Amino acid sequence: RKKYKETENTNPNSFYGISKLRGENQIIKFCNSYLIFRVSWLYSLYKNNFLKFVLEKFINDEDIYAVNDLYSIPTSSYELARFLKNSENYTNKENLNQIYHFVGNGSPITWFDFAVQILKNYNKFKKINSKILPISSYDFFQNKIRPQFSSLDNSKFTQNFNFKIDNWKNSLNETMIKLFDI
Repeated sequence: RKKYKETENTNPNSFYGISKLRGENQIIKFCNSYLIFRVSWLYSLYKNNFLKFVLEKFINDEDIYAVNDLYSIPTSSYELARFLKNSENYTNKENLNQIYHFVGNGSPITWFDFAVQILKNYNKFKKINSKILPISSYDFFQNKIRPQFSSLDNSKFTQNFNFKIDNWKNSLNETMIKLFDI
């Protein structure tokens, strides 16, 4: 399956997706100058996100059920923040008033794949006994609507901004190095 481009029709099927699209439409309607960045699977060492969830399970020596049939690409909040902090250096009239996808580079993965990579990185610093067990999205989310494939194509961003988004595995590694203060 191909990653979604910014120009493709949107068809959210959950309240969360609908509210995000409504927010985008309000920005477009009422703002004279804007940049909208869509992200997927945003993670960091803080607040509620998948990386933090997995790390807490590791710390408590608990097993993890991770969905193995939903695909997207993780996005590092640190990398996004690094871009946004210096966005005035990258922004010009030609790339304003646009929607962009800001996601890590790499192939789409499942939450299960992401958890396995987190475990590999964690084991570089500390060995643990937690297991990662695959589970279907139907079983895990109890029939809540989630798209099976939500991978975003970031080529428009790459063409319009002089900023290199790293591969999601490298970004994850950098984030986890922060965890261990190395």
